[in-house]
Amino acid sequence: MEDKLQEIINDANENLERDENKVKKLRGRIEFCQAHNFKEEERIAFIELNAIEMIVFRYRNTINELGKTLDAWNS
Repeated sequence: MEDKLQEIINDANENLERDENKVKKLRGRIEFCQAHNFKEEERIAFIELNAIEMIVFRYRNTINELGKTLDAWNS
């Protein structure tokens, strides 16, 4: 059971890392669009960022809580 939970946490961390990189790229795209006055592209990137940012935040918290639970279980 513990091994399976650790496997799930590891897989989730890999997926989350990709999602966190997407958030960073979207923030960079927004900055670029602002610097070059690309208003419509900025608006689209901002919408995409809003759609994913809170999900990534909550996902990270869930994974952290699972890790803490597993650590407590192993202690």
